[in-house]
Amino acid sequence: MSNFKVIIVGGGPVGLIAGHCLASAGIDFEILERRPTLDHNWGASTVVWAHNARVLDQLGLLDHAMKIYSPIRYKRNIRADGSLIGWNNVYQVAEKFHAYPWLFFPRNDMINMFHNHLPGKETRVHANKKATGIETTDKGVTVHCADGTSFTGSIVIGADGVNSTVRALMSKPLSSTPDASASTTITTTDKAPTPTTTDPEEPNTPMKTSYIALFARCTGMPDVLEPYTMCETHSPRLAAQAIHNQTNFFFLLYITLDVPTTDRKRFTDADADAYVARPEVADFHITPTLTVSQAWPKKFWHHMTYSEEGLAPRWSDPVSGRVVLAGDSAHKMLPTVALGFNSGLQSMVAITNGLAALLKTTKEPSGKQLKEVWEGYERVRRESARKTMEVTSDTTRLISWRTRGWRFVDQYVLPKIGGEKLLLRLRVSPLVREGLVLEGIEEKGYKEGTIKWKNGRGRGGWWRGRRR
Repeated sequence: MSNFKVIIVGGGPVGLIAGHCLASAGIDFEILERRPTLDHNWGASTVVWAHNARVLDQLGLLDHAMKIYSPIRYKRNIRADGSLIGWNNVYQVAEKFHAYPWLFFPRNDMINMFHNHLPGKETRVHANKKATGIETTDKGVTVHCADGTSFTGSIVIGADGVNSTVRALMSKPLSSTPDASASTTITTTDKAPTPTTTDPEEPNTPMKTSYIALFARCTGMPDVLEPYTMCETHSPRLAAQAIHNQTNFFFLLYITLDVPTTDRKRFTDADADAYVARPEVADFHITPTLTVSQAWPKKFWHHMTYSEEGLAPRWSDPVSGRVVLAGDSAHKMLPTVALGFNSGLQSMVAITNGLAALLKTTKEPSGKQLKEVWEGYERVRRESARKTMEVTSDTTRLISWRTRGWRFVDQYVLPKIGGEKLLLRLRVSPLVREGLVLEGIEEKGYKEGTIKWKNGRGRGGWWRGRRR
């Protein structure tokens, strides 16, 4: 039996699903989460698109997901005064195209599902473990934590988000000695940015920010929005999305920055309250009958943050071959089309397929062999991630009316030609159709819609760095 073990830094949705993917291939793992808990009871929302519903099926999670998701079928687009731009059934069309529904979850429900069904969660998941250093050798890695503990394995996967500690560590100058027995230690400090101040972090800032996102989750207000509907508000420099599920009302504001930045900034509750109190924001409609000022007092959770977008210049450590990035640490996109988690899951599928193939040939792969896997992973995923980022970027700029041309087209052209469905067919569906699945793992509920899958039943679509 192989002693190969993966240390996953980050216990969010991508980190947890990474554990599931690796377990499906018989690969050992441990998960390190810096927070005291796995954030079971907070957060906004997450969506699983059809290609990743197939992966959930392979992992034995789809049946449970189908029991707890909130169905979304329709989309209503409005102006800031609540007046109608257009109405469509784009999410029903997505299901027709790809056979699986658009699965909407409160983030905590997804976290709970992934954690509760994770094999060996009692011994494999460790909270309150903030990574502060990674030591690599020719045989493996050791992750050092702020509390003095350390975890040893064969590789590290950095699934720790857009402000990734692993990416920061990996970006430090590394030894280039050809001696395979040499070790490299990369460490960071245990300091966090002071609230409401910027914190430039070059070279760990490959992402650029053009928007602030203000997420809020409110107590139920079923009368403010039709069932099974997303409401999207389009206006100059400010846009919004809102959904009501069975129990809660979720909304998200997209706030355009005057000048894009690569700085980091943390916002306080006072910052959010002050922004919402502005007259142009307070009177801004997030449904035809509900304004921001009416919804804000009903919130029980909110989060104001920079919403970065971009691709990390490299996704793995080119020296040791024992550190690799997945999810927002490698590729971050705006949440407009709900493809961020989906892109992260696709990257974990590619990583798992590559590792599984390699471990069939050797139980203790060398750094050189691992680097070949990461080269294949990045080759097959970078272009897809770039296209995904472009779709979300263009969509956000369209609905926030960044130009007069987009403002006119959005209001008077797209509603007449079925613009939402065109976007789905021409830009989103090709990404979904090409989705990777886990190599050789059964899909009990496999099905196809009117658009056929590129990678059929049990065919992962990537094998040792090659496209099928």
